[in-house]
Amino acid sequence: MPSAFPDRAWERVGADLFEFQKKTYLLVVDYYSRWFEMRPLSDTTSNGTINAIVYSRPMELQTWSQVTMD
Repeated sequence: MPSAFPDRAWERVGADLFEFQKKTYLLVVDYYSRWFEMRPLSDTTSNGTINAIVYSRPMELQTWSQVTMD
């Protein structure tokens, strides 16, 4: 799905969970710089995942379904 290019870093990020060697990780990618960060997750509930994302403070989060964070 095409999207507009953001005006600044961390304005919009993409995120996904993946498993590697029996551990779950969160992958977050900045749409502006293409910088990515990965974090291991011990808690894959929505609350645990949101807490892991909050550090970047994106204005818009792009996942399989779009979520806007104010």
